[in-house]
Amino acid sequence: MKALIISDLHGNYDALSALPEGYDELWVLGDLVNYGPQPAAIVEFVQSKASPNWRYLIPIGFIGGYTTFSTFEYETLRAIQDGQFTIGTLNVVLSVLVGFLMVWTGSLVGKALV
Repeated sequence: MKALIISDLHGNYDALSALPEGYDELWVLGDLVNYGPQPAAIVEFVQSKASPNWRYLIPIGFIGGYTTFSTFEYETLRAIQDGQFTIGTLNVVLSVLVGFLMVWTGSLVGKALV
């Protein structure tokens, strides 16, 4: 049996379309549509092609991204509630700044490779 395992497509249907054919089962492990350009096309594809394992799309694919964000928010809240306002503020500022810089760097590297 050949299984194609996908995750982290983020609504990029073009990337999904580039995957090889000839698999027996499609397994979906997460983050398929968060903030992507073509979320509806991704969901339609998964519903039509995925094995019964596609049920993991909801708890991991949709909710998984939000639980990561919730953890970030919770840790910030706990730091502020514990009187560590500087730590809480640094958590927010540095997470957003470093995250943005990494995405920007990845975008530049990706364009240079294409």
